[in-house]
Amino acid sequence: MAKWSLEWENLVRSGRCPNGDRSFKFSEKIKFIEGAGSQVKLTRLEAVNYSSAARFLNDYTGHLLGGPFAPKVTVFRDDSCFTCDKCHGMWPVFKGTDQIEILGLANTRRTADWVGDDDYVQDNRSSGIPMSTAIKISRRWLQRLEVQWGATKTTSTAGKFSFSGAGIEQKVEQSLKTSLSMSEESERLLKQTVDVMVPPRRLLTVRLHWKQIWQEGDLRCRLPDGTLAEIPYRAAIEMRFDQENIEG
Repeated sequence: MAKWSLEWENLVRSGRCPNGDRSFKFSEKIKFIEGAGSQVKLTRLEAVNYSSAARFLNDYTGHLLGGPFAPKVTVFRDDSCFTCDKCHGMWPVFKGTDQIEILGLANTRRTADWVGDDDYVQDNRSSGIPMSTAIKISRRWLQRLEVQWGATKTTSTAGKFSFSGAGIEQKVEQSLKTSLSMSEESERLLKQTVDVMVPPRRLLTVRLHWKQIWQEGDLRCRLPDGTLAEIPYRAAIEMRFDQENIEG
């Protein structure tokens, strides 16, 4: 029979994630993720503790059977886990399921890569008065996550750790997507209107310098064999531009 992890037991008793952040309402910062593994059969007492009936009893008794912060959960699976939106940690619900323990994000920063220029030409050479115009611009970009497995730093003394087993790569990527509020890789379209004033008797070139905004950092985790790892990542999260007006 599956055994509750120490992190989960502490959570339902104290309402705190393993890093100390507290959520008085389970849905505010601490979130349960069911997983896709085999369903775990609970004892009758455990089933009651995580049911709607426990919420009803708590209103009258002031405590729950298994802990005052036990959430309502319909199905537990052997790979169920929980996350903290504040510290970005992720921990297994059960012991001995070969899950990784996400300890949080470190060294987070934003960077920008130049990805090209677009020119929009506005001609006012035939007029002696300024011309106000609105330029409709658009650019497609790809929201995506890149994990730099080859640059991973670990404390393992047995040489370079292999990420090929136990679905570790998938779990790391899912944790990052959850922390960064990202879905699957998807194409995005930026549409915007740029207002400009063209001087009289002049030709104005509005040049947009496009840049891809990345969020970068390291995901800190503990692997199933106890190895501590820092896995570099970067996520394309936004497209921006710098505007340059060139008169001619």
